[in-house]
Amino acid sequence: MPYDPADRSLTDFIAEAEELLESLEQDILTLGEGAAVGELSGEVLNRIFRAAHTLKGVSGMYGFERMTRLSHLMEEAFDSLRMDRLAYSPSLRNALLETCQVLREVIRQRAEDAADLQAGFERCQAALDACVHAPAAAAPAPPPAAAPPAAPARAGGGEDVVIDPEILKVLTEYEEHVLRKNIKSGRALYKVHCGFSLDTFDKGLEKVTEQLKGVSEVISVLPSTSSGDESALEFDILIATDREPDTLLDNVEPGCRLDEFLVKRPPKTPPPPAAPAAKGGPPAPVEDSVEARTQASTIRSASETVRVDIKKLDNLMNIVGEMILFKTMLNQAGGELAARLGAKAIPPSFMKANKELERRLKDLQNRMMEVRLVPLSQGFSRLQREIRKLRDQLGKQIEVRLEGEDTQLDKLLVEELVDPLMHLVRNAVDHGIRTIGTVLLKASQVGNHVAVEVTDDGVGIDPARVLATAVGRKLPYAEEMKGELDRQLEALEPGQAREDVRTRFLRERKQDIFGFLFQPGFSTKTEVTTVSGRGVGLDVVKTKIAGLSGHVDVRSEIGKGTTFLITLPITLAIIQVLLVQVGEQQFAIPLASVLETRELGRRDISTIEQREVMQLRDRTLPLVRVRRFFGLNSTRPERQFVVVVGYGEKKMGLVVDELVGQQDVVIKSLGRLLRGVRGFAGAADLGSRTILVLDVGHIISSAHRM
Repeated sequence: MPYDPADRSLTDFIAEAEELLESLEQDILTLGEGAAVGELSGEVLNRIFRAAHTLKGVSGMYGFERMTRLSHLMEEAFDSLRMDRLAYSPSLRNALLETCQVLREVIRQRAEDAADLQAGFERCQAALDACVHAPAAAAPAPPPAAAPPAAPARAGGGEDVVIDPEILKVLTEYEEHVLRKNIKSGRALYKVHCGFSLDTFDKGLEKVTEQLKGVSEVISVLPSTSSGDESALEFDILIATDREPDTLLDNVEPGCRLDEFLVKRPPKTPPPPAAPAAKGGPPAPVEDSVEARTQASTIRSASETVRVDIKKLDNLMNIVGEMILFKTMLNQAGGELAARLGAKAIPPSFMKANKELERRLKDLQNRMMEVRLVPLSQGFSRLQREIRKLRDQLGKQIEVRLEGEDTQLDKLLVEELVDPLMHLVRNAVDHGIRTIGTVLLKASQVGNHVAVEVTDDGVGIDPARVLATAVGRKLPYAEEMKGELDRQLEALEPGQAREDVRTRFLRERKQDIFGFLFQPGFSTKTEVTTVSGRGVGLDVVKTKIAGLSGHVDVRSEIGKGTTFLITLPITLAIIQVLLVQVGEQQFAIPLASVLETRELGRRDISTIEQREVMQLRDRTLPLVRVRRFFGLNSTRPERQFVVVVGYGEKKMGLVVDELVGQQDVVIKSLGRLLRGVRGFAGAADLGSRTILVLDVGHIISSAHRM
């Protein structure tokens, strides 16, 4: 059926399809890593098969016929892989990944008849058809049919074994295939019997199964009625393992019992067919087990997850922000009443209700922000795929490492962060690593911020080359920096080597020099490739991160590698700010960037190389007068305050006239007309007025070049 754009449930389909494709792409890469060492994970194959099957079903419901057809071909491929009828190959991997990319584009465009998708559909279908429907002679022979109960199967060592015929009746085709595969390899097979109460059996069974996966391969989970206890649900978990039976249940939930249902090395005289079932008792027939389970369970959904459109969360967060604003106005009104009528005129019940409202709003705000947080693994998995694709494209041997991918960040920030990280990943693969190396994607939470690192162990960045390129392109401040170096070389003292002076200068000014990397049009590459060299990457990165109220730094050593460090607030929905007064203007400074505040006396200020600084304990802190930075016309007040701000190792003092106080605010975009205005991260509505929120990262980076 044709898909109806007005169907409100389409958003659920889009969200589910994106999650399925995300899972598919990641598992296809994981499968490739296993194939490289000659081992395909049965668990991953099953997960991939189920994802493709689900994608086929949901796409068919919405009339995406071509998506359904491609999903069916992927499902066939995964089924053939897990049944050993198809060998995993680079051509199959490429066909599967390209199919996922085409289907992702279908989801993005919400249509499959776009002209730019036709060639992709045809190419993917032909590639999958070629892999899945290969000539029968070239494919491995299918597994043998189930042997009659009296006929023994063969173990890997040439010994006779007997499979319980009752077990064969309830196994699926794939489970029987896995069972015979383990028999052939000579692994010992056991039955783990466990029972659970009716209200916790689902979670208990899942926990035991996961514990057993750590020490064995789980073949099947079958219902059991061996004890006859009607108050519990019992299961037999069939496993295959190379471990000794004495250690199998060491880390498994207590109450589980181990039985050997298939003897690896039976006696020379085969036991009677009923002997294996005598130890644990044959499992109940399928009909009886299903009936027992149906009587003990309900038709309630097992899922406790609700998929919500992020735009709905945005609307809710805006409402919470407005409630916080009204709460502030209520506090102000209460203060005005107290000033006019006296504090005793305010009823205690009003003060109590006001405090309770404040507490509840704070709790609501925290819960809303928790709902918006998602793990960075959602973005890291896409970057991981991009690195591997570039690795194959450039013919390099690159290992990808992930650390801290469970670190959580606002969903919108994760989506906005992917493109800047993609630029950094491309630079690392193309510029940083020559032939062999490692790219590390690392995330960690630091207070109210999240730090994301992209690190390579490649050639590093040469500051001398960066400075020379900046001078050649006549970038701002480049000539001044080159002139400063020339003056130091001209003022050489006796015995000083020019190279030593030059090396010291480049080391001391390295961070300032690296700032040129983020200038528009900057690139040290002499050739433009499909990967990089156009000089648009790092400029885009800095602009995008600044728009998210974040900062980006670079650390590099020649011959050791390069690290790009991005620091972002956990969320931009509602943040705490410090309100400051500068002349007749009020500004907001994100409290997450504020390290401390203090009154500033005239004796606290000194000058170094025409720059104002102050001594803060054992550190010299550069100062920036907010009035002068933004060109505001006002006289210097008698009292001044300094707000110490910073991120990472960079710190600076912002000189303001007055500290007004703290407040929770909702940051809004400045809009298209003011998007290019530097120094502001957005605006905040305080009810009676709107104030600008300072971009601390831009002020710090700009002041270093002033």
